[in-house]
Amino acid sequence: MIKTFISESIKEAVKSAYNIELEIEPTITESSEEKFGDYSTQISFQLSKLLRKNPNSIAEYLKDILKSNNYFDRVDVVGGYINFFVNINSYHRAIGKVIEAGENYSKKRYIGNEKILIEFVSSNPTGPMVIVNARAAAIGDSLIRILNWRGFRAFSEFYVNDSGNQVKLLGLSCNAIYKQLNGKNAEIPKNGYHGKYLVDFVKSVSENNPDLENMNDDEIDKFLGEKSVKYFHDLQIESLKNFRVNFDYIIHEKSIREENLPEFIVKRLRENNLLYTKENAIFFKSTAFGDDKDRPIIKSNGEYAYILPDAAYHEDKMRRGFDYLIDIFGPDHHGYKKRLKAIFHAIGYNPDHLEIILHQMVNLTNEGNKIRMSKRKGYIVSLDDLIDDIGKDAARFFFVLRKVNSHLDFDLELAKQKTEENPVYYVQYAHARISSIIRFAEEKGINLAEKPDISTLGKEKELMLIKKIIQFPEILDDVISHREPSILPRYLIELSSKFHSFYNDIRVVTDDKELTRARITLIKTVKSTLKIGLDLIGVDAPEKM
Repeated sequence: MIKTFISESIKEAVKSAYNIELEIEPTITESSEEKFGDYSTQISFQLSKLLRKNPNSIAEYLKDILKSNNYFDRVDVVGGYINFFVNINSYHRAIGKVIEAGENYSKKRYIGNEKILIEFVSSNPTGPMVIVNARAAAIGDSLIRILNWRGFRAFSEFYVNDSGNQVKLLGLSCNAIYKQLNGKNAEIPKNGYHGKYLVDFVKSVSENNPDLENMNDDEIDKFLGEKSVKYFHDLQIESLKNFRVNFDYIIHEKSIREENLPEFIVKRLRENNLLYTKENAIFFKSTAFGDDKDRPIIKSNGEYAYILPDAAYHEDKMRRGFDYLIDIFGPDHHGYKKRLKAIFHAIGYNPDHLEIILHQMVNLTNEGNKIRMSKRKGYIVSLDDLIDDIGKDAARFFFVLRKVNSHLDFDLELAKQKTEENPVYYVQYAHARISSIIRFAEEKGINLAEKPDISTLGKEKELMLIKKIIQFPEILDDVISHREPSILPRYLIELSSKFHSFYNDIRVVTDDKELTRARITLIKTVKSTLKIGLDLIGVDAPEKM
């Protein structure tokens, strides 16, 4: 809110000083030290090349125009940077608008008609939902919530890889386990699947399907493969629902193949002279679109390489009327990004309309010890196990707390603590503490419906809270522009910290009823901000703790 006003003031000053419309957005940051004011801009450096003038002289010229604005107490120039000292009345006006708007102050109506499709998780249906996929779920779902809150039209999708080599290996692995359970010698194939979860599944299926004894190997492979894919996919979706993640669409690779979309992709690429044959395999000329080498799309044995049905799936996305696609992939997809964008471009779409976000690994630790995990070997920590251990609130908060492109060391011991060291507890406790103060004020007969005099809020820690609250819409826009949900929980921790500091120094309910109403109104706005922020990352905001 304040940043927006400063930005508009800068644009007006530039137009007045140099008779030009500022096409770039001024960079405005919070000042790191009080002596540099509340906000700072480097607009003079941004304009220096265009105007062929020294940044300091530009800053001084703009300062003389900006300082006449009654929004500021002072405007200074230090080393070419323009520093703004916002006056207290401006902060009172800003928080007044926030109070008047209620929760809508951080919400926007729909922006345009563009439809955004975000695909995330898309775990192979070869076992329970594991924690690496759960991180993608928390990131993707939070991004969807924030986009839609800020006025975009974003939709979520889960893609089921129910065809191809993994599914074949799953069926072969189940058959081997079935034979082992019946006393026969059988080995799980190389790169096949192991684990108690798979043994339990095969036991259950064999007990309920005695006709398996009369099937040949191929029939058992097919039967167990199809059964296991449906079972584990349903299990994953149920786990995600329990994790507060729901999808607008669920699309199956099998349906993409049945619609002959892979063949359409081959035809399109061949028409554009983008295919060639080498050692009986068919290669796509992906180097023509920025990839580091050409990629096979059909293997020498006639099977599709992974990229072909995936390209067909993205063709399907565009046919369904989406304008912009965002894929959230796991840490094993680093080399895949270029080739997918290359083939997306080659089949006729703007590569800028496909964005690929890569999230990093999750390492679980307990009392300082790393927990080993491997789905293929059967060493897994499922999402359900994690929720049973620490709860869905802690799981969701911790998964989005670290930057998307950073490895996450998930400390189970910390996540279970009911202390201020645990960040989710710290934020939720701030919300619950405010609820308790409001209840106390109501018991004391304070009329909270009466409009307060916000100008009575002038103490340093009151202004500190006001400054942090009014940043909230900008924080959400930063999440969107950087595709970085971690910005939001870090903001909620900062807001909670400022509230706790305020509460420790300032008595909210006093004999001065006017001041009490103003302070209660202020902390109710903190509470509302915390509740909205927590909801946008899928975390509850408790009234009592």
